[in-house]
Amino acid sequence: MKSKRLLIQVTEEHIRKGRPSESERCPVALAMREAGLPIKYAAAGLGEFIFRGGLRSGLRIPMPPRVQDWAWDFDNRCNVKPFSFTLTVPQEVRS
Repeated sequence: MKSKRLLIQVTEEHIRKGRPSESERCPVALAMREAGLPIKYAAAGLGEFIFRGGLRSGLRIPMPPRVQDWAWDFDNRCNVKPFSFTLTVPQEVRS
Protein backbone atom coordinates (compact mmCIF):
# COMPACT_ATOMS: atom_id res chain seq x y z
CA MET A 1 0.00 0.00 0.00
CA LYS A 2 1.43 3.36 -1.05
CA SER A 3 1.20 6.32 1.25
CA LYS A 4 1.92 10.00 0.81
CA ARG A 5 3.03 12.67 3.27
CA LEU A 6 0.90 15.82 3.18
CA LEU A 7 1.39 19.15 4.92
CA ILE A 8 -1.84 20.24 6.61
CA GLN A 9 -2.08 23.92 7.52
CA VAL A 10 -4.73 25.00 10.04
CA THR A 11 -5.30 28.73 9.51
CA GLU A 12 -7.07 31.53 11.40
CA GLU A 13 -9.96 31.09 8.96
CA HIS A 14 -10.29 27.39 9.83
CA ILE A 15 -10.27 28.30 13.53
CA ARG A 16 -12.90 30.99 13.00
CA LYS A 17 -15.16 28.66 10.97
CA GLY A 18 -14.65 25.66 13.26
CA ARG A 19 -17.07 24.56 15.96
CA PRO A 20 -15.89 23.17 19.31
CA SER A 21 -16.94 19.57 20.03
CA GLU A 22 -18.22 19.03 16.47
CA SER A 23 -15.88 16.49 14.89
CA GLU A 24 -17.13 17.26 11.38
CA ARG A 25 -16.48 20.99 11.83
CA CYS A 26 -13.18 20.84 13.71
CA PRO A 27 -10.67 23.33 12.23
CA VAL A 28 -8.34 20.38 11.59
CA ALA A 29 -11.04 18.61 9.55
CA LEU A 30 -11.71 21.83 7.62
CA ALA A 31 -7.99 22.18 6.81
CA MET A 32 -7.75 18.54 5.74
CA ARG A 33 -10.73 18.92 3.40
CA GLU A 34 -9.12 22.02 1.92
CA ALA A 35 -6.00 19.91 1.29
CA GLY A 36 -8.17 17.52 -0.73
CA LEU A 37 -8.69 14.75 1.82
CA PRO A 38 -12.17 13.21 2.14
CA ILE A 39 -12.26 13.37 5.95
CA LYS A 40 -15.58 12.97 7.75
CA TYR A 41 -14.45 13.44 11.36
CA ALA A 42 -11.43 14.68 13.28
CA ALA A 43 -12.30 12.85 16.50
CA ALA A 44 -9.99 14.15 19.23
CA GLY A 45 -11.71 11.98 21.85
CA LEU A 46 -10.85 8.87 19.84
CA GLY A 47 -7.49 10.19 18.67
CA GLU A 48 -8.37 9.35 15.07
CA PHE A 49 -9.17 10.85 11.71
CA ILE A 50 -12.16 9.05 10.19
CA PHE A 51 -12.72 8.84 6.45
CA ARG A 52 -15.82 7.46 4.70
CA GLY A 53 -18.49 5.67 6.66
CA GLY A 54 -19.46 6.61 10.18
CA LEU A 55 -17.85 6.84 13.57
CA ARG A 56 -18.05 3.06 13.97
CA SER A 57 -17.40 1.88 10.43
CA GLY A 58 -15.20 4.49 8.79
CA LEU A 59 -11.66 4.10 7.51
CA ARG A 60 -9.38 5.43 10.28
CA ILE A 61 -5.87 6.71 10.70
CA PRO A 62 -4.33 7.76 14.04
CA MET A 63 -4.26 11.44 14.94
CA PRO A 64 -0.77 12.65 15.87
CA PRO A 65 -0.62 13.43 19.64
CA ARG A 66 0.22 17.10 19.01
CA VAL A 67 -2.87 17.46 16.81
CA GLN A 68 -5.04 15.69 19.37
CA ASP A 69 -3.80 18.05 22.11
CA TRP A 70 -4.55 21.08 19.90
CA ALA A 71 -8.06 19.76 19.10
CA TRP A 72 -8.74 19.13 22.80
CA ASP A 73 -7.74 22.72 23.56
CA PHE A 74 -10.02 23.99 20.78
CA ASP A 75 -12.93 21.84 22.02
CA ASN A 76 -12.40 23.22 25.54
CA ARG A 77 -12.43 26.77 24.18
CA CYS A 78 -8.80 27.48 25.01
CA ASN A 79 -6.95 30.07 22.99
CA VAL A 80 -5.42 28.22 20.01
CA LYS A 81 -3.19 29.47 17.22
CA PRO A 82 -2.74 28.41 13.61
CA PHE A 83 -0.35 25.50 13.15
CA SER A 84 0.70 22.93 10.62
CA PHE A 85 1.53 19.24 10.71
CA THR A 86 2.61 16.52 8.33
CA LEU A 87 0.36 13.52 7.94
CA THR A 88 1.14 10.23 6.23
CA VAL A 89 -1.98 9.32 4.28
CA PRO A 90 -2.55 5.80 2.87
CA GLN A 91 -3.57 5.46 -0.78
CA GLU A 92 -7.03 4.10 0.10
CA VAL A 93 -7.86 7.39 1.86
CA ARG A 94 -6.93 9.46 -1.18
CA SER A 95 -8.80 7.37 -3.77
